[in-house]
Amino acid sequence: MYKKVPTDGIRKKSKPNRLESIPVEDPFVEPSTELIPAAVQEKIQEGAEALERFMRRKSMPAADMERAEEEENSVAPEENPSEGMETVSSPEGEILIIEPPPDQITVTDEDQDGWRKMQVIRGWLARVAILVSKKFFTRRNAEPEESRPSNFISQSRKIMSIKGGIITGLGAVIIIFILLSTVFARLTVHISPRAEQINIRDVTALFDASVVKLMPEKKVIPAERLEFTRNISKEFETTGKELVEERARGKVKIYNRFSSSPQGLIANTRFLTDSGVLYRLSSAVIIPGAKIENGSIVPQFIEAELLADSAGTEANLDGEIRLNIPAFKGGPKYDGFYAMASAGFSGGFEGEARVISKEDLSAAEKAVTKTVFDELRDEMKRKIPPEFKSVEEFSETEITKVVSPQARMRTEKFVVEASARGRVLIFRERDVRDLVRFIVIGDDASKKLVDQSAELNYRIRSGDLKSGRVEAVINGKVRTEFIIPRESLVQDFLAKKEGTIAEIMKSRADIAGFRISIFPPWRASAPGNPDKIKLIVEGQ
Repeated sequence: MYKKVPTDGIRKKSKPNRLESIPVEDPFVEPSTELIPAAVQEKIQEGAEALERFMRRKSMPAADMERAEEEENSVAPEENPSEGMETVSSPEGEILIIEPPPDQITVTDEDQDGWRKMQVIRGWLARVAILVSKKFFTRRNAEPEESRPSNFISQSRKIMSIKGGIITGLGAVIIIFILLSTVFARLTVHISPRAEQINIRDVTALFDASVVKLMPEKKVIPAERLEFTRNISKEFETTGKELVEERARGKVKIYNRFSSSPQGLIANTRFLTDSGVLYRLSSAVIIPGAKIENGSIVPQFIEAELLADSAGTEANLDGEIRLNIPAFKGGPKYDGFYAMASAGFSGGFEGEARVISKEDLSAAEKAVTKTVFDELRDEMKRKIPPEFKSVEEFSETEITKVVSPQARMRTEKFVVEASARGRVLIFRERDVRDLVRFIVIGDDASKKLVDQSAELNYRIRSGDLKSGRVEAVINGKVRTEFIIPRESLVQDFLAKKEGTIAEIMKSRADIAGFRISIFPPWRASAPGNPDKIKLIVEGQ
């Protein structure tokens, strides 16, 4: 017979065990305290309660979490465990039934969900403990197998294995919890230092190639002077056409084997080939006298140019040609003076032909000078050492020579040649940064220049790149930032709570922003060991 008695919400049934000789225990009930030392029991209980509170709060809303904390801090009145209970006899034994009053307890969906989660966690921990216990624990104080029935022995071993597994599982969880909270605890703080922009206005500095060391007090910066040369030639096609009359021409050697006295010839002196083609001397010459060696005459010569007497192709002759001077014909000098054209004569023309126009020549010279200019500038940039810096204002390039043919020259292609020279004054960028740092920061050790933040321009005030000494005016802007004192901050953070660390960071004028990260997440304060605190400073 059953009788229901309204109580405080706990329902419990108890029955006498039919197998009194074999104590069978629930595998998920707390293990016997006889197997666990008192100190270990206390640590296990504290760790389990802390883990249970943490898991329960992780699944609660914020409002329920605050209410749970208030309830935990309040002291609950003592209850009489027998109040509201009634024992009723039956053929099966005593049955105690306790039921909650229907109007006193309200179970919500969230409570049920949280309870189910805790049950899952407890079951998982118990299963882990059972698996571990099978390998590492055996029953203590076991009696000899011969003194007990085989069924009793197997049941006892099973019970002890379960107990050992529970102890191992709880111990492993507590050890992991303690290790994460102590040995593996970490504090990481990401810091953004405060930065400022400084304007540089009309700072006059001397860049000197004769100086090897920066002199910030005198604003003298060491420099290096480099000089480059470049020569190129390009071929172009002509586009002009004209009626052309040109005389053939050629180089000749005029010999004197007549006497040891020199012989002068005036311009336009006639020279005649054996075939009757007439050429004239383009300019006056003096033929040196012959030499007398061992009683023999050794002819001497002078080189000169001969032009055909008339335009046309008839005077274009190939091969080696001998010419005589008609004015000496009939006298002893006719055989004593003569000319030899080893390469013949060419260039004679009469009619319409392609010629170099003024436009052709101008365009060709402009193209060649631009090419040599660009190639020289590229070469200067390539050959500047990587540790040095060059700016446009500290370089110059000039065209030193242009060689080109005459306009209206008859040809299908022509060549223009150009030469250029370049000079550049280079300097180390770190020397300029050190000078700017000296001007802007001075002896303030709490600040530094931000790398690659300088935006400077230079204007030559006086000097000469040829001498390697230039006075320039520097303008622009740079950024400075505070240097974060890592060691002192780490000491300030030791064993401090997260809120205290945040207040310390907010109070510092050298910090623009920060982000705090504590591991494990349930830990509320920084470790007490400075080696477990890491500061990550942006840009430093």
